[in-house]
Amino acid sequence: MATNPNQKSFLVIVSVLSVVISLTYLLSVLARGYQPDFNNGFKFKATGLLSATSKPKSAGVFINDRLFTATDDTINLSPGKYHIKITKDGYLPWSKNIEIQKEMVVQTEATLFRLAPDINPLTQNGAANPTINLDKNALVFTVSSASATKDNGLYLIETFSSPLLLGKNTSKQIISNLPSIDWANFNFSFSPNSRQILAISRTKNTAYLLNLEASGQKKPTDVTNLIASIKNDWQKQKTQSLLAKLNRLPPKLRPSVATNSADILFSEDDSKIFYLSLKDLYYVYDLKKDINHLIGNLNEIQNPFWLPNSNNLIFSNKDQQINTIEYDGSNKNTIFAGKFSNNFILPWSDGTKIVIYTRPFPQAPENLYSVSIR
Repeated sequence: MATNPNQKSFLVIVSVLSVVISLTYLLSVLARGYQPDFNNGFKFKATGLLSATSKPKSAGVFINDRLFTATDDTINLSPGKYHIKITKDGYLPWSKNIEIQKEMVVQTEATLFRLAPDINPLTQNGAANPTINLDKNALVFTVSSASATKDNGLYLIETFSSPLLLGKNTSKQIISNLPSIDWANFNFSFSPNSRQILAISRTKNTAYLLNLEASGQKKPTDVTNLIASIKNDWQKQKTQSLLAKLNRLPPKLRPSVATNSADILFSEDDSKIFYLSLKDLYYVYDLKKDINHLIGNLNEIQNPFWLPNSNNLIFSNKDQQINTIEYDGSNKNTIFAGKFSNNFILPWSDGTKIVIYTRPFPQAPENLYSVSIR
């Protein structure tokens, strides 16, 4: 029997729709982690997905000690427990135990740290009394031994100002020394908003307030009679900041947190909270997964902070080492073990470097150095 054109068109449309629907279903099944299994006939086997990324990229991904692929890639794995190791020449290895569940994606974001960091001076003529702000993105220091008198004075480094020019004109002079003022004889503190510096003399009963947003300052503001008032006002601002942090904590977490703003640190994406408990133990609370991870105790961890652009914390210890640890307590590594002064560590804004305060040999003046850790 002859088939009319309308029937042919209908059959073509039905066939095309069947193919499209079948392909769409197949793609959705594959996207959920199912894989074809030809053992004992054809069927789809339920798997999970591992998404392995790293900074820097193109690192090797080992699963149960077998090289599978390179980052960044997605791997289908049968449900179960696995040991993942990510390595790259010139970097410390990263590893973690994970569990794959069917139709679920597990993401591993490995931050790799250099085996041989570059160390470069940020200052040349000696840097005295370096002081870091509360947000750990700026510091001030004094210079008093420059051959040109006009170069002696108070300097500022902002770690977010010129990440591509680190070590090249990174610091800027806030104010030079004056006939009656040698800034090397002062102690400094940042205002809570980091817009002002309070300088209090160690040798005289004098104090000055400096505005960091003003350029070319010639004369500081004498606040000798206002020290107590300024400190009181700044303390109120710090207290308000602490209360704001406490209010951001989950209600069930608040009773166990030591109420010190320096010990409550939110990660860059606000998904994790580093805090000190009332039992002098440091934890990271994962807001998304509702999990507490033990990091260490108060005696093991000094000067902690989140490393920008990562899921890692940086801290020093009593043995003059700078360590890193991932938010879940894994991948603890020593990334610098040379001597550095005043427990001074400052991260650069992109998280690839830290700034330390040290001298290369006993006769050399102390200077600020950048250490490339990533």
